[in-house]
Amino acid sequence: MNVRYAQTSDLPVIVPMMVKLLDHLRQVNPELQYAQDRDKLAGGALEMLRGKMVTEGHVVMVVEQTGNVRGFCVGCLMSLPSFMEHTLVGSCEWMYPMEKGIIRPLLRAFDTWAAHNGATGRQGYTPDGSFSEKAMRHDKMVPQFTTFFKEYKE
Repeated sequence: MNVRYAQTSDLPVIVPMMVKLLDHLRQVNPELQYAQDRDKLAGGALEMLRGKMVTEGHVVMVVEQTGNVRGFCVGCLMSLPSFMEHTLVGSCEWMYPMEKGIIRPLLRAFDTWAAHNGATGRQGYTPDGSFSEKAMRHDKMVPQFTTFFKEYKE
């Protein structure tokens, strides 16, 4: 397995993976507010990935096996309040697929990138609360805080 920074030429492979991930997350947590329109979902994924690839403090990485992209992760550096022990952390926002053999190389590469950029730890978000939470606990991650969302209505 080879992990590298994603390039724009990888987007035709990564975007369908991102859409599969969003579909999965919508199934396990119907409250997530992802677009119902497939074109809007894919277009939004493409826009988000392009933005993350060129924005300082953000990263998109891919894992290759025999020259084919098998998975990806998207993350960023996140500043936390000064009352936290770690005030700059790497936040692994999206990862696909959650498969043995793919997760570890991606997380190792992400951790190296984040630490090189000043982060002192990693946080992760688990919207489905099942397999990914078990994987995070196995990786010796502990819960820090939970985020919720409330839609503003006029």
